[in-house]
Amino acid sequence: MARQDEMRAHWDRKIARWDDSVYDREGSHGLMGRLRSSVDARMSIALEVLRTHMEGKTLLDLGCGAGRLAMLAVETLGAARAHGIDISPAAVERAGALAERAGVADRVTFEVGSVARETLPEADITVGLGLLDWLDDEETERLMTALEGRRILLSYSEQDNSLAEIVHRFYLVHRLRLFGGAVRARHHRRGEILDLMDRHGFLPCEIIERREARFGRLIHNLRGMRIPVPRET
Repeated sequence: MARQDEMRAHWDRKIARWDDSVYDREGSHGLMGRLRSSVDARMSIALEVLRTHMEGKTLLDLGCGAGRLAMLAVETLGAARAHGIDISPAAVERAGALAERAGVADRVTFEVGSVARETLPEADITVGLGLLDWLDDEETERLMTALEGRRILLSYSEQDNSLAEIVHRFYLVHRLRLFGGAVRARHHRRGEILDLMDRHGFLPCEIIERREARFGRLIHNLRGMRIPVPRET
């Protein structure tokens, strides 16, 4: 099975249980519950960062999952429209149902697809929470090339060798080895992320590090962006 197919199957199996455990707190106890609370914190920090930038703007949410961020951008931040893309049909189906229930389906739309592609829908701000953790090097480069010149907010798991980060990395390695097939999650060193941002023209940027997000980091260029210099071919 191709990597993209395995990734789709992985999130089709996982999305409902994962979304409930993070945002609805069902079955979220003990150590893994505390680690999942950091994902909820990541969402709160992202909304805080976006708060002064979204009024009347459009949002593109890459790896949108169940669409929580896209819906909140419209409901609470004044975004004109939001569009989400996710590789999992089950995630997109869940996102659509939640948008209908929230009464925002006319302004929040979703599609099934890969985010690691040459062109992406236009938007004033593009967000990807947790996305970089699930892409390989080739997919990451393709994505970042497609994003060049945009205002972006991304997150990543930083390899900081804290106890929480080591436990999470150990858990992912062993669980995905048992159930994930070719699916792999990654933790990144800060220098690698900054080099990635520099190569694709996203400096100056800001890394946000909060205790409640544990080893999760957000990185954005919303307060300043230089236009990338065209590369020689």
